Amino acid sequence: MCVFNRHNAEAHLAPRKLKTDDNFNYFEDKEAMELYSRLRAQKEEIQILHGQIAAASLRELQLLNERYILERKISDLRMAIDDKQTEVITSASNELACRKGDLEQNLKLTHDLKYLPCCMTIDIATHDYVKLRMTIDVATIA
Repeated sequence: MCVFNRHNAEAHLAPRKLKTDDNFNYFEDKEAMELYSRLRAQKEEIQILHGQIAAASLRELQLLNERYILERKISDLRMAIDDKQTEVITSASNELACRKGDLEQNLKLTHDLKYLPCCMTIDIATHDYVKLRMTIDVATIA
């Protein structure tokens, strides 16, 4: 079996001097035609493979571009989620601070009411404050 490569085939297919023996020329020409046919088939296969490589490279670039776009969107979404979480935490913290202030105010008022005698009458039917009368004992405040 002979090693076949393009250079050997082209050298083999180069114009030759015709030999005098017709049978020898027939076998040599048949072999040359076979080598030329294989050479042409391999060149076509190489062209097809180059086309497939080019198409695969283009597809790879498209996929990389899509991946970059998706990674960018994911990054933007993560940043938006972080911003929303920070906003929610700040809002909850502010709400807790307001409630704490209200509780402290209620405690203070409750404490103050212990030392201020107060009489209040409420209209039970309407739940309206009808009369509020406070008497302050100066001795208890001081």
